[in-house]
Amino acid sequence: MFGLRWLHKAVLRAAGVVPLHDENHAFAQAIETHRAAGAARRALDKIALVATFKAVLLEGLEVVFIVIALGASSGHLVPASLGALLALLLVVER
Repeated sequence: MFGLRWLHKAVLRAAGVVPLHDENHAFAQAIETHRAAGAARRALDKIALVATFKAVLLEGLEVVFIVIALGASSGHLVPASLGALLALLLVVER
């Protein structure tokens, strides 16, 4: 059921009922839109900054919890905690 909508669109495009999507044209339009918006506004986007920070923090914490859980289940909690700390530092550094 998951891919049926995608398959339906692909069949219609292959049959010529629905026109093919021009990726180059869509990319050029998106770049032009972003350039026009960027030229008008050079201020820091606070919403994007907060969303990015939260995403990186969430990913880092997820890695920490996975490493600690796997290490604790095998009885090696100290090395797992050190690995989790190292993983967190690597994610935050990026």
